[in-house]
Amino acid sequence: GNPLGLLLPFVLGLGMAIPWPFAAAGLSFLPKPGGWMTRVKHGFGVLIFVFAAWYSWLGWGLLPSRANGTIMAAALIPQTKQAKICTFGVPANLEMPNRLAEAYAMLDVMSGGRLVSGFPVGTPMDTVFCYGENPATLRAKYREGVELVLRAWTSDEPFAFNGEFTQLRYVNPWPRPIQQPHPPVWIPGGGSVETGEWCARNDFLYAYLSFFGYQLARKTMDNYWEAVERVGVDANPY
Repeated sequence: GNPLGLLLPFVLGLGMAIPWPFAAAGLSFLPKPGGWMTRVKHGFGVLIFVFAAWYSWLGWGLLPSRANGTIMAAALIPQTKQAKICTFGVPANLEMPNRLAEAYAMLDVMSGGRLVSGFPVGTPMDTVFCYGENPATLRAKYREGVELVLRAWTSDEPFAFNGEFTQLRYVNPWPRPIQQPHPPVWIPGGGSVETGEWCARNDFLYAYLSFFGYQLARKTMDNYWEAVERVGVDANPY
């Protein structure tokens, strides 16, 4: 691992432990209790949160980037009995959609029908910078991929798929998912209006990634409910 990453927790612990010997010695020059203690506490809280998030990301980043969602889901299935297995890690514009449909269907079968299938659009640093996808066609390719996955799950017979980005003479995935007509589809989003409308039109769950607090999340979700009203579908959040 990164030597700096291993050193940081030690430095944080040392910083919290250093004042105690001086306090035990009764040295008078130590700071007096006051409002500064609250500010220091908040500062350390922010640092601990940042380092915890960083360490979590380091561990997640050790997995193969395209397959990390399915690998971790397969590992969780035998460890759980009733919990839903939710995958948010494989964008439908990076993996071949027909292969993704088979992998997710297998997870649904292995878990006894507990899969919740998430299809992220992906971030530019992943899809564009790392994998060289064209940002101008990224969203269209993503939606076409989700369309192919759903058709593969719900079609009773083999079919040909002639999309703009994917052309397949023979689509015949196996196995079929246990949940019918297909596992629940969750779409993680960061606030795009068109994503909300697309979810409403297709009866997908819109999962806003509220990284930036309650107020921004509420504003974004208000925009989503407005999109639901424009589309004219049931506004039941369940």
